[in-house]
Amino acid sequence: MAASEADCVAQFPRQQNCIDRLYSRLLNWASFVSAATPPADHTVAPDKAWVQQRVLAERTPITADQISRQLGPWFVEDPNIRTKVRSHLNAWNDAATETTLEGDIDTVVPYVMPKFAATVVSDQEVATWCDKNGYPRPSGLVGVFSNSPL
Repeated sequence: MAASEADCVAQFPRQQNCIDRLYSRLLNWASFVSAATPPADHTVAPDKAWVQQRVLAERTPITADQISRQLGPWFVEDPNIRTKVRSHLNAWNDAATETTLEGDIDTVVPYVMPKFAATVVSDQEVATWCDKNGYPRPSGLVGVFSNSPL
């Protein structure tokens, strides 16, 4: 008897080949974000969401395994991935199918990664990145220590 769609969706975040595919696309995203030029004007605070993604991207190479395991539930929320969940679970797809599945994931990345970064990168980490890189801090950061000496 074939597994139900609900069973397949439940397996997506735990299936090693799905995690591996997310890992690959995560590293691709992180290299793109890390290579992006920071804002040129050091007198204006960068966007908080941009900094959160930058912080996450910079730490991804050493935490990619952990992050890719956390991303599965976020990605399987996408209707296109849910529709193709059986293909995602298949470890023996041909090259064309794999390319399509990678494209499906890449399409979801711009929606998932800002939300994920906002969840896992604290306001203190945003403030620390701004201080370290010579930018003013974005307004509205909560629970952040002063960068001035005591």
